[in-house]
Amino acid sequence: MLVIEESKKYKVTCNLEITNKFNIGSYVGAPIVLKNGRLFGTLCALRRADSEFLQAEINTLTNLANLLSTVLDLEYQNIHDPLTHLYNANFFRPFFEKRNHWTN
Repeated sequence: MLVIEESKKYKVTCNLEITNKFNIGSYVGAPIVLKNGRLFGTLCALRRADSEFLQAEINTLTNLANLLSTVLDLEYQNIHDPLTHLYNANFFRPFFEKRNHWTN
C-alpha cells in the first residue's frame, strides 16, 4: 500500500508531469497481487486536495484490490489447463461460437 498525502511536496512525485497536469494532491494505491505472487498492477485513488485518507478508505481499496486479484485468478483458471497451463476449450469457445454464427 502506498499513500502519498501531499503529492506536490513529496520529492518522488512533485516533479512528475502527471502530478501537475491532473492536479493530484493525494494518492493511495493498493497492489493487485495474483495467487502465484506476480504483481498484476495497482488499484489507485486520487484527490485534488492534499488530505489524509481515512483508514476505512484504505481498507476498502485494499479489499477491492484483493477481490480483483481473486477474479483474475479465477478467470485464469477458467481458461487454462491446470496441468499444461495452455489455453483450454473455454478460451476458444467464444471464437468458435461466433464463427458458427457467421456460417449459419
